[in-house]
Amino acid sequence: PPPPPPSEEHQDHHAHAEKKKKWVIEESTYKYEFDFSLPAIEDFDEIPWDEAIGVQKSGTGSQGVFFVAFKGGAVVVKGSMQIGAEYFGSVLASRFEINGPRVRILRKADDEGQRLFNKLVELDNLRDIGGRTVESGLNRKFLLVIEYLHGKMLNDIDRDFMVKHFGPQLCFTPHGRRILHDIGSLAAFDVLLNNIDRMPFVSDNDGNPGNLMFSTIDGRIISLDNLVISIDPFKNTEALKNYIKNVSSIIRTLVLKPQVALPAVKKIESFILSHTGYKLYSDGCIEIQRGILSFIDECAQIHLDDIKEIKKTIIEIGSDMVGLSDIGEEYLELMLEVFKKKGEVDGDQLVDEYIRREKEAKEAEELKIVEKKQQFLDDARLSFAINTLNTIGLQSFRARHGRRLNHLKKFA
Repeated sequence: PPPPPPSEEHQDHHAHAEKKKKWVIEESTYKYEFDFSLPAIEDFDEIPWDEAIGVQKSGTGSQGVFFVAFKGGAVVVKGSMQIGAEYFGSVLASRFEINGPRVRILRKADDEGQRLFNKLVELDNLRDIGGRTVESGLNRKFLLVIEYLHGKMLNDIDRDFMVKHFGPQLCFTPHGRRILHDIGSLAAFDVLLNNIDRMPFVSDNDGNPGNLMFSTIDGRIISLDNLVISIDPFKNTEALKNYIKNVSSIIRTLVLKPQVALPAVKKIESFILSHTGYKLYSDGCIEIQRGILSFIDECAQIHLDDIKEIKKTIIEIGSDMVGLSDIGEEYLELMLEVFKKKGEVDGDQLVDEYIRREKEAKEAEELKIVEKKQQFLDDARLSFAINTLNTIGLQSFRARHGRRLNHLKKFA
């Protein structure tokens, strides 16, 4: 006899298994590779997020960035954990005319932020569950939108690239000298920000080749991850004094001996050599030093009010933004003083004098508040006394002239 037909329960289980098998196959077959040859999107300020066709997370960086592709263009999105400090650094870099990408900041809850996030999550969900990264990587209150530029990190550059854009060793082209000059300006800018996550220079560190990018078009430096890490003069007084002493010593020596390659600059030379096999020699180091000196001169055009205005603009975007506390106006004011005086400062005296002035200013402000409160209390007591006297006087008048008043009322 023929076998009995499968039960409805068995049929449902078999259909569910087939559906699950098909779902797994379809999901795991999705592949997307970002086309790094894409140009930057044309209208950076009006990005059509709904028209995005792919998203891919970078394979490097502590937090990573997301490359977003459109038909004929691309842009970068980052969910920075210190977005306020990073955005501040990017804006300040543009003030110093340091080459870098344009940067915008979006609140994720706003209309454009929602369109960006929802579209990228939609594209990312085409991957299998284990390969999805957008929702966790961009689940932030604020997002950075960064102009997509063609570049290579230092650890991806070889000697041929350096020769092409800088010229042969010991025979730099004018364009190559300009790049070295820009490296010096960027190194000095990092000192101002206390950003040690790029090149070894003032601080004792090995540098981060993943944060030093060169344009593949003309070899110029592209400034990324311009993070300010302020040293609080009140909480970390000794650390700031030591940092200022170190910076001041290097700047003074550089000003006095600009034609002698400094040990601190030779660290940058070694850093580049170790990754590219290209040696700068003294001539290249001196060109970097010219860039450092040029940046020091430019600091004379930047004032504390400029710093405050940039920070105020960021706070207006979102006072709840992470990283705002790293934008220390006190620290930046002191560092600008060091640069403007070309290192001719005493670190201990500079910091101690600043703390003294700030304490006096704070005490004066507190005294004003106390005086205002006292004045308010005195005014309140005086008002009470006057009202009391008026009340007593009125009662006395009525007691003495009560009959006369009643007679006048009847007459009226």
